[in-house]
Amino acid sequence: MQILSIRLPASGDSSSSSQSKTITIPNLGKIKNITADTGNVTYELIDNQQVKINASGGNYVRRVYDSKKYSKYVSGQTSSNYNKDGYTGTLSRYLYSGSYTPGHSKSVSEDGIVYITAKEKKVAEDKSVQVSYNLTNTKKYDRNGYIGTLTATIEVTSDIMFRLLDKIDAILPTKEIGEIFTVSLACSGTYTGTVTRPASDTRVYRYKGTVYKGGYDYYYAYNITIEYEEDSKTYLKINNEYKKIHFYLKQSCMYEKVAPYLKINNKYKRI
Repeated sequence: MQILSIRLPASGDSSSSSQSKTITIPNLGKIKNITADTGNVTYELIDNQQVKINASGGNYVRRVYDSKKYSKYVSGQTSSNYNKDGYTGTLSRYLYSGSYTPGHSKSVSEDGIVYITAKEKKVAEDKSVQVSYNLTNTKKYDRNGYIGTLTATIEVTSDIMFRLLDKIDAILPTKEIGEIFTVSLACSGTYTGTVTRPASDTRVYRYKGTVYKGGYDYYYAYNITIEYEEDSKTYLKINNEYKKIHFYLKQSCMYEKVAPYLKINNKYKRI
């Protein structure tokens, strides 16, 4: 009985738990037993001298921790610090939705109506005195996102005053002495001013990036022991193949001696 010990891999270890190796066992007769120090081991006979050894399922001989063994890409997160299901990392901010429109101002000029209002007090049948006088020459602007206040500048001419007095004289007979009444006059004017469109910001930000989870890298090695019997017959390697040698005795007619011959491909060769 012969014993042959081999190691898979030949030196060090391997990250693969399944390993194979083809070896040559000269003068191999029969494999009686094959064992491994861990896991499972099988063999395949390739020819009379070559054997393929397969080992798998063994325990690891060492392990190395890798803090970035597993990785994945995430997006749409609401925080830059990611810590979920064992994955951790710092994410980068990106624009998720929305937009930003800066504020803007512009000058506006438009025609409109300016109201002159006078409060009068009747003091006689054909006479009144002015209590107050008001010029309504501002108005609000709210259009296409722009807001502001416009102001009209109007010159109160003698023509405007005469028109106002005519309205007072027309209404005066209808009032009692001592009664206070209001008279308004509408005049054309031009409103001007600066209006502003406020900045609009509908931006929503999220976070994205690669996160990592740690894990171990495992390494394996197998010590294989092969028990086998040698073949009592002799082999000769021809063209990288092992051939069984059969010896024959052939009578020499010239010398009448017996010499050994080798039969190869049905032809006798002297050896």
